[in-house]
Formats: sequence, structure tokens, C-alpha cells
Amino acid sequence: MTNIPAPYNAGYYLDLWILPSDPNYIWACGFDGFIIRSTNNGSTWLGSQLPYPAYHIESIQFINKFVGYASGVQGIFKSTDGGATFFDITPSALEDYWGCYFLNENVGVLLGGGCDGVQRFYKTTNGGASWTFTVKTVPNSGLTDPILYPSGLGYAVSSGKIWQTLDSGSTWQVFSNCGSEIWQEEISIIGNSIVVPTAGTICEGQGDAGGMRFSTNMGTTWTEFLTGYPMFGACLVNQTEAWACGYNRSVYYTSNAGNSWQLRNCGIENVNLDDITFTSPTDGWVVGEGVYRYKPTQISAVRDTINFGKLCIPEIALDSFRIKNHSVLPADLTLQKTLDFSNAFSIQKPNSQSQIASCDSSTVVIKFSPPGNGKFQALLLVDAQSGDGVTHFHKEIVLLGTGTTTTIRPEKDIIILNPVLCGDIITTSLNWFADSVGESLSSFNSLSPSNNQI
Repeated sequence: MTNIPAPYNAGYYLDLWILPSDPNYIWACGFDGFIIRSTNNGSTWLGSQLPYPAYHIESIQFINKFVGYASGVQGIFKSTDGGATFFDITPSALEDYWGCYFLNENVGVLLGGGCDGVQRFYKTTNGGASWTFTVKTVPNSGLTDPILYPSGLGYAVSSGKIWQTLDSGSTWQVFSNCGSEIWQEEISIIGNSIVVPTAGTICEGQGDAGGMRFSTNMGTTWTEFLTGYPMFGACLVNQTEAWACGYNRSVYYTSNAGNSWQLRNCGIENVNLDDITFTSPTDGWVVGEGVYRYKPTQISAVRDTINFGKLCIPEIALDSFRIKNHSVLPADLTLQKTLDFSNAFSIQKPNSQSQIASCDSSTVVIKFSPPGNGKFQALLLVDAQSGDGVTHFHKEIVLLGTGTTTTIRPEKDIIILNPVLCGDIITTSLNWFADSVGESLSSFNSLSPSNNQI
């Protein structure tokens, strides 16, 4: 997004929340205590900054258009005016915190600690006016992100583990072991499917490694995929489709419950990413060093006609245009020439069937070689199909050109003026001939000292 006002346009954002009841309302939080918000689905943005000591803010959630919470290392903060201002409701200034989740304006949980061997689960039932907390002592497992449901069921993620609550966060226990105890910053659940990103090689997330873990049986077994870069955000679209993001412009997609993942990051600059959210299979957002929005596939070609004009035989002419593939998927391209009864036009490149890479274009080169006098016309049929088979692009481009031959020739190839004295003006004539009716000279070039021709 290029419409975020300064200084927030240079922010590093770590979490994004879209209001489920009205997707026009969007918030993101990050470093420097920056909060940005939109009330029109990203058409315009406003920014605010959390009060000191807030700096590293990892989680944001709004219950409605006015009441919301943002939490991170320095604590938790509340807004009652849609994110324009926040005030501190942190339980204690002595602890490290991370993510939060609220069922409604009053009931919510806040997580903290864990890599030191002490997990702290905080709960409020009055919108942060007071807190209770539960302590667990599982070694080497840092708490990050919770989810609560109206039934009282809830889950939280920590390094290598999934936690469960049956009483809206009053008590917690380890529910699933995902694998090695490396940093897992987010949890997404739909049905029996769970996806979590992994980062680093140790509990706190340091180390140049990462990937995604996917379970289709509520954490009984896991499938792991390694990207080679720390991954921090993950989002399920349904029980088999998911997205994940992380460092080095990593954006990955799976359609088969994590058995394989494809890198789909075209359009993303050379930046690090931290959170990804999809409200539907075609409407997604990813944040980090910038805010990016997923765009539906669009294939385009701007030319409607290619007119080569008049060409003297046996000359040839080339012209070209680009077919652009605005998509995270490659597109299959088919080119076909038709109605070229005199075979005056030809496709020089690409081949009649080729592929356009994601977020790339293909240059089409057409040659006009008139076989005789007269006007020539043909059609170029352009068909492109997106890699998922959803988007089809078709265009007919008119090819035009005229071929001509000439018999016009001069009586002489050399004109000799001799003698010519300095200062004299000499005139002469040159006869021209043509074998065909209707041929004529339309212009000539003068010889002059200024262009070094005499």
C-alpha cells in the first residue's frame, strides 16, 4: 500500500486485524508503537502511536468499530475510539508479554514468558481493569498467540506446543506437541486443521531457519515443511488451504493441507514479512516492512491493432507488444494467426504455446513481409489461462499492412556539371520514368553543405 501517511508508511508491522463484521475496518500494529487503521478497506489510512513504554507490539484485535486491544513485549493497551488513542491496562510492568485475544469487550487473555521455563496466562473479565493469572512451568517453550471461542474452548501456541483451555482461559494445559521446541508465533484453526509457522532453531526464534507445521487431526500428527527462512505468520483459508509469511519476502501457499507449499511472493519487494490474513480465498493481506494486498489475477495486453503502414517490397517490418500476467501464478499463453490468406504476417516469438511467469510479461513479435502489391489484413488471437484455471483472457488484435512495388527510376545515375565557376548558379534537369500507371514522386531530399552532402 502506497497511501499510508508518514511516518507510518515506513513502519514495520507485526500483526493485522480485519473486523469480521465489517471488513472495511482494518488495523495493524508493529514496532515504534505504530498503529495504522482504515475504515474503507484500505482506500485511506490514519496512524497513531501507543504511549510510552510501548515499542514492540505483536498483537492487535478489535471487538467492534470502537473497542480494541493491542499487546506486545511492553504490555497491553486498550482503545475505545477505534484506534485513534490507546491507554495502558498492563497487569504488571515487570513481565514480558506477547499476544492477546478477547471474546468480547470484557473477557480476554494475555500471554507472556515461557522460554525462561515459566508460562504466564493472564485473564480479564472486565476489559482489563483487573487481571488474574495462571503459571505453568514447561521448559523451553515461549508463549505467543491465543484463540478463544464462546463455548469456553480455547487454544494457545508456544515453542513446539499447542495449549488448550476449557474455561475461557482460566486454566491451561499442553494439548499437542508439534515437534522440536522452536519459536511458533501464530496459530490458525479451522475445523480439525491447525497451521503454525516456525522460526529459528531455538525457543526464542533466533537462527536462519523456519517453515510451517500443519495438522489435519487437531494436533495428533503434524506435517512439517522447511523454507530455510524464519516464518512468523500463518492463516488457514479452509481445512486444506493455507498461507504463511516470513523473512526474505517469503509468502507460501498450500492447497493440500501442508503436504506441499508453493512460493507465491511476486509483487512483494525485498522485505521481511510478519503476518498474513485472508478473509476469503481471493482477499488477503500481508504485513511486515510495508503493507501488501493480494490482488486477483489479471492478464492484459494494450494493443488492439498493429498497423505496419506501407512497405516497399521486398522490405520487412517488425512490431511488438507485451502481454502482462498480474498474478502469483504462471499463465499458459496460446497465440494463433488467422485470416491471413496471403501469409503476409508471421509470429516471430514466443512459440504458439508458451507460459508467462508470475508477475511477468511476454513480448510478442510480429513480422510483416508483403508478398505483393496491395493491402493485407489478418487477426492475431491471444488466449491466456491462469495457472489455477480461474481466469481466462482472450483478445483479437488486427494486423494491417500494405505492400507496394515501384518502377520509378531516374534517367541518369550521375549528373555532371562541368565546368562550374565559383559564384555561378547552375541549373539542370533530371528525367524520371515509371512503367506503371499511378506511380509518382512524392518527395525528395535536397543536397546542401549543412548536411555534408556536397
